[in-house]
Amino acid sequence: MKWGGAAALLLFLSACAPVATMMPARPADGAGGTLALSFLWNQTTGASAALPYLGIYWGDGEKEFGLVGQVGTGAYAKFRLADGFSVRASVGLPGPWYEGALLYDGGPFTLAGRIGYGRVYWNGRTSYLWLGGGSVTYWYGNLGLEASVLVGEGGWIPAFSVGYRMPLSSKK
Repeated sequence: MKWGGAAALLLFLSACAPVATMMPARPADGAGGTLALSFLWNQTTGASAALPYLGIYWGDGEKEFGLVGQVGTGAYAKFRLADGFSVRASVGLPGPWYEGALLYDGGPFTLAGRIGYGRVYWNGRTSYLWLGGGSVTYWYGNLGLEASVLVGEGGWIPAFSVGYRMPLSSKK
């Protein structure tokens, strides 16, 4: 992989798509926020980055809405499909970035599969890129430890995140 492709993928990830999932599968029942930090490393080029993550959310236990930012900003809606399963749709603001994810609640673990599509302006030209990935997050109370892999047209990048989800209110 060339340096330009790796740099474009890192730029794309940081500007458009949150690297971390940092959310449980179940929609929130109330409002709150999430603070996290993600560490990325491209083994081919040695490029690395540490990206802060900030999110706010509100929900009623069946659906959840929120805003997330990891350099770029996005809005999402998450809906409960069945016990332990939910689906999330995201859009980048100002765009264009689109992502879908399926989340599964496995006890203290959340498993997530993602696929996204977006436009990147790099080196004087515009490219449209697909991005996929998967993650597993271990929850210890409100503290989350996440390992994920992101796969794009420029290669794949492992990411590790640590975050804290702060419920501010509950509808219960």
